[in-house]
Amino acid sequence: MAPCPLPSPGWLRRPRKETLMFFDDYSRFLKTSTVWSERDRLNLRYEAIFAANEDVFDGARVLDLASHDGRWSFAALHTGAAHVTGIESRQEAVDNATANLSHYGVESEKYRFVHGDVFDALRSEEFDVDVVLCLGFMYHTYRHTELLHRIRQIDPKYLLVDSTVVPDETQPFVKLYEDRPQKPGEATLDVFAHGTSTLVGRPTVPALRMMLRAYDFDVEHTYDWGALIDEHPGASRIGDYADGKRVTMRCRTGVPDSTKHDDVVADALPSSHATTTVNGSDQEVAQEVAQETTSKQWRDLINRGLARTTGYELRRSPR
Repeated sequence: MAPCPLPSPGWLRRPRKETLMFFDDYSRFLKTSTVWSERDRLNLRYEAIFAANEDVFDGARVLDLASHDGRWSFAALHTGAAHVTGIESRQEAVDNATANLSHYGVESEKYRFVHGDVFDALRSEEFDVDVVLCLGFMYHTYRHTELLHRIRQIDPKYLLVDSTVVPDETQPFVKLYEDRPQKPGEATLDVFAHGTSTLVGRPTVPALRMMLRAYDFDVEHTYDWGALIDEHPGASRIGDYADGKRVTMRCRTGVPDSTKHDDVVADALPSSHATTTVNGSDQEVAQEVAQETTSKQWRDLINRGLARTTGYELRRSPR
């Protein structure tokens, strides 16, 4: 009997191939941008933002803020979204996004990319979407409250946030930095910029949570990046997630806090009616208010109650 061949030395053995991940199949995105385009990083971000939230994307209409080369718009469609609209300030990135999705055979009716400033687009266009993606944008602006206000006006069911933060802080504050538009991946000049740089702010996690809560976005969960990294110990270029310098949050649009409702109603009433008691048929309106969940429905129902008892109504202030 012939002797069994000896195994090859370890350094001669072919390394065992790991299971393919999302961007292993769509490697074109590794070449159409130089901004955080490392394979491991993109693959793990897909797992944290999309694979972990498949239920959010199923049949959804999605708005992708600062959509870059279309990588996350494409990921949303692949995860089940029905349509994606991306907003991107750099024309080259818009062109790359369109080319990328076309290259991978996505029907043109399923996506649209808007070239322009995110704030200008949110102010001038109406978007009917279920999910808003704010991935890698929150720390490239200092206009956080304006951003969340505009997103809240859209009234999506979900907001997914992935952002650099100031780590290891227990107090809510925002740390200012300067972005220089000539550097890839940094903020472009906006209408408030002076000179050749743009002020941007990185929030602490408590500050980010406070801002989200102020606009009635309930943080359903913060993704456990530590567990994901433990599953992929050889992954590179994810140190910011490992060190808590970047977080991923899934937020659901909540019913505005009842105390805020009371304040708004009291402001709308004359002082002699500030403590008006609702009785009879007006009580039915109050019960309807408790059952409704969206701010638009809430406004309509409150107006009916106010009109019956006081003759006053709530009106949206002009932009």
